[in-house]
Amino acid sequence: MHETDRTSAIRYASAGMQQVEGWLNESAATATILLAQAQDRAGIRGDIAEIGIHHGKYFILLAHFLNDGETGL
Repeated sequence: MHETDRTSAIRYASAGMQQVEGWLNESAATATILLAQAQDRAGIRGDIAEIGIHHGKYFILLAHFLNDGETGL
């Protein structure tokens, strides 16, 4: 994950996700960002997937943490 991705994820969680219909609690967004940062520090990589995407509010946040060569499904 690149620093710009972290910045864009934080920007999305603080302002952008309000522009997308659906439900995503701010605490859940914050926890996701912290988890993704911890996984990055630990060298954990891999694709992402979300089951039951409604408008993509959470998937958009997850996609901010994709590294080169990883896929979002």
